[in-house]
Order: sequence, then structure tokens, then C-alpha cells
Amino acid sequence: MLVPKPTPAYRFGECRADPNRLEVRRGGRVVALEPKALRVLFHLIENRDRVVTKEELIAHIWAGAFVTDSVLTRVIAQLRKQLGDDAYHPRYIETAATAGYRFIADVEPDGLAAEAADTPWSRGRLLAVTAILLVLVSIAVWWLRQPGMKAAGTIRAVRQLTNSGAADLFPSFSPDGSQIAFSSNRTGHFELYIRSLAPGSAERQITFGGQDVIQPAWSPDGQYLAYALKEGGIAVMPVSGGPVRYLAAVGSGPQWSPDGRMLAYAPFNVASVSRANRTIAGLHQDHLMLVEIDGGPPRELTYPGDPLAVHSNSRWLGDGRHLLFGVNQRPWVMDLRAGQTRMIDLGNYRMEFFVPSPDGQALYFTTPEEFEPRGLWRTRIDGNWRAQKMELLMPVAGLLTTGVAISTDGSHLAFSQQIGEDGIWSVPIDPSGAPRGEPKALVQDFSVRNMEPDFSQDGSMFAYASIRQGEKAAVFVAKADGSGAQGISPSGVNCQFPTWLGTERCAYRCYTSSADFWIAPLRGPPQRLNTKLKYVAGMWPRIARDGTKVVSHLRDTSTRRLRLVLEDLRSGETRDLTPRDRSIG
Repeated sequence: MLVPKPTPAYRFGECRADPNRLEVRRGGRVVALEPKALRVLFHLIENRDRVVTKEELIAHIWAGAFVTDSVLTRVIAQLRKQLGDDAYHPRYIETAATAGYRFIADVEPDGLAAEAADTPWSRGRLLAVTAILLVLVSIAVWWLRQPGMKAAGTIRAVRQLTNSGAADLFPSFSPDGSQIAFSSNRTGHFELYIRSLAPGSAERQITFGGQDVIQPAWSPDGQYLAYALKEGGIAVMPVSGGPVRYLAAVGSGPQWSPDGRMLAYAPFNVASVSRANRTIAGLHQDHLMLVEIDGGPPRELTYPGDPLAVHSNSRWLGDGRHLLFGVNQRPWVMDLRAGQTRMIDLGNYRMEFFVPSPDGQALYFTTPEEFEPRGLWRTRIDGNWRAQKMELLMPVAGLLTTGVAISTDGSHLAFSQQIGEDGIWSVPIDPSGAPRGEPKALVQDFSVRNMEPDFSQDGSMFAYASIRQGEKAAVFVAKADGSGAQGISPSGVNCQFPTWLGTERCAYRCYTSSADFWIAPLRGPPQRLNTKLKYVAGMWPRIARDGTKVVSHLRDTSTRRLRLVLEDLRSGETRDLTPRDRSIG
């Protein structure tokens, strides 16, 4: 077998970028870069003889997914920060105004390719990290590396499939895994759509009746789609078009049995039973139903009162004998042959939406809104129906993922994620404070939240905190018109509350094991601010503009009252600003 020759590494400045190891070292130390940032860097280096347009980078790196310029800007900012570059005095990456970027450093090929360049660790390095795309209400697909589910799945990529600005919900894979069906209200009513997973594919609408059809489920033979009507009923239609058969007058959440002969469903309508009152409704409708595809009246599948609460989110296991369903945010399993049900032991964990792997050895699930950390999780299930170690596979910021689905071979997950476009706007004002022009967006992207803007004292720059999907909150600085945004806070740590100290330094607060203030010069590494007070979550400290004092509220451990305390950072002295017999924060 011919073994391809390793690609030489690149040396520039104090950095070494190795395409074989998929790593970048600065001063001999590996720098933290997400996979998309690595690919952008290598593409810029390989095309350093020209300006690489933004459109080319997005098409090459994000492979047809919907990505705004702000996502690319964030990646460039991360590269500059980790490489020790400066957007205003670039050594490595130069911005070509309105066009793109060019790698300007002298590059020397380094032929000392690492011997370990083809180890399983280096091959899987990028596969273990995910760059999360920010979306409106959309469906994303998650590739898993799962050899027969015997080894732990590894995240390979996250890809956005739809971006309609509407509610694109309830994904369902075709049996061969090449297409996905979903429901969307982009026409004003929920209709069914089908889309190929091939890059560049378009959605194809297959229902047109305005009946608000939701929750499609693809039949095992790939010929039919079962679905629920929002106002009531379970129906089946051919994927290629044809007559619709109505199988039940009331119901939601249809799921095909592995042999394609039956549908399991819940006997209530989504439109008539809200999440808040389902438990009450469950006192009368606390079971699942089963209906034959070829005809016959629906019959009870799970037994009323066993357990006493609404039964929903039914999912067949591949053996056709066991059915999983949800009860009060916990999974239960029914042995159809024995007619017995039992709860799967999750310990203290709860599930909002879940789907089993095809072999029934694992569960993928989302957590309720009140659960922290929120996200998409996985757990193994042993032979006694007990959950093993819980693994957070993808953190989720903002609204939770919904409608989790899995492909027949267990290699793909699909889910819906609701993220709205978020921005920071500016309006010019005259000396009296009245507006003297139209407002405009300084930051406008699909972040979960952009917030806490603060102008530098000369008005030439502003800083803000940004929470992006799957990431910690970070502090960015940009020019007053919103251009040239770059991150200044350390990656992987929640940092917020930026405050300018003059025009060259910005202070912000990071939350680690404690809550510390950092001061970041625009050129040079950030430094932790030495304070006497031990800040914890909820103390809301503020730093003075000259950087010499910090004020915060403290809670008295005995009286539980809040008081404001001022610390002089030069002398280390502290003093109360408010009386201790009142609670002031």
C-alpha cells in the first residue's frame, strides 16, 4: 500500500503550523484553536500569494452551510489572538477591506513532519471538537463515529440544514439516511418538507392543505410518512404523493414499529394540551395507543396508570419487542411480549427529548430548561436498564434543542435549535441628547446574545460581551463603527462586563473557580487584577474608569443583608459605603 508523503509544516514568526498533526504551536506551546480556525489558517497559508475572499473561505471551510460574515470575523479574531497578531498592525493576517484576508508573513516549509502525524489521536483531533453554527430556528445534523455502537461516539461535525426564519421542527431520517423530512410553518401553516443531506440541496414541500401537519415519521421501507395534525389525528401518506389515510381521530407523535406494520402514538393533540397542563391531562390520558397500518381500531399499548402521568415521546427499539416512552422527564421501557413496564434509572438526571441508538445500548437526550449545564447528552444503558455515565456531547446556549432524531445506522443525529439574530445598535445624538441620525447596527449576527456595550473614553472603540452557541461568554472589542471586532478574553472561560480604562486598556470579569477581574491592553497579554476581596457569583463588582478602585456588594453571612464595599486597589484598603442595618446591592 502506498503511504502518502506527509505535508511539510509551516514556520512563520514564532509559530509552527503542522497540517499533519492539525495543530499550531507558538513559542513551542500548542495554542487552542477550534477546527474551523485551523482550516481557515491553513487555507490562507496555502494561498498566501493572493487575497482570499470571504466568500471563498465560507464556501471552502463551511461547505455550503449558511454562515454570516460575523462568524468568519470571529474565527479570524481567534486566530489573531492566539497567534499574537494585531488587526491594526498585522504581522500574519491582513484584512483586505470589504474583500477578504491575506496571509502576509514569510513562510518557511518545515520538512520535519511529526512521526506521530498518522496516529489515531492526531487523525481524530479535529473530530473531537465542534464549531457550532449559529442559526435561526433550524435543523442541524450531527455526525457520530460509531463502529456498531461498541465504542464511544465521537463528534465529527455540526452542519446546518435549514435557515428559513420560521419554525423548522420534528426531523425524521429516511431509512437510507440520505434525506430528512421535517415540518415548517414558513407558509403560514405547518407543512411537510423533504430535503436531501447532500450539500446545496433545497427543500421540497410535499403537503399543501393548510391543515398544520407536524411530527413526520418515515416508514422503515421508505415509502410512507406518518404524521400528526396539529388540531388532531394521525395520518399516513406516500412519500411520492398520493391519497392520505387517516388512522386515528386524535393523537400526536406517531412512531413506526420496526416491521412497518404498526404506529405507536400518544392519544392527545399538541394544540389542545400544553406542556403546563399535560400532567393534569395525563390523569385521563396516561397511556400510549397502537394502530395497525392496514386497518383496525386503535388499541391501548401502555396501561393507564402504569405509571400515573402522561406517556409520550414513544421510541421503538430495533428488536421490535421493547418500546421506550417518557413520563415526567424520565424514560420508561415496555416489554411488549411480557406486557411489563419499568423506569430506566437515570439517577438525578432528567430528559426533555430523547432517542435511543438503533441497538438500544445508548440514549441521546436533551435536558430540561432548568437543568445545568444544558445541552445534548448521551448515556449508555446496561442490561438491567440502568443508565451509566452521563456525557455532555454538546453544550447549548439560549433555547434548548428539540425533536432529536437518529438515523437507522446510528451515524447521524438531527435536532432543531432556536436561535434569534441579535445585535448591538448605535444612534448618534446631539449635545442635548436628542437623536440626530438613523440608528444602525454595530454588531448584528446569530449569537445567543450580544450585550453590555461600553465605549472607550475617546469614543473610537467599544467593547461588548457575546454569548455564542456552544461557547462561553467572551469579551470583544471593535472600532466605533463595528468593524475590526476581535476577542480579548481567554477562550473557554465565561467573561463579561467590559469596562474601558482610558483608550488602550479594557477590564472585564471572568468566572472560573472564583470571579476575577482582568485588565487587557489592546496590545499584549491580559493580567489578573490583584484584589483583596474574594469575588463570587452574584456580587456584581464594578471597576472605576481609572482602574484604581472596585465597588461591589457583599452578603453578610449572619444577617444575609447586602452592603456596598469599596476597595482601593493601590492601598488594598476596603470600606463600607452603605450601612450594615440595611440590605443594599
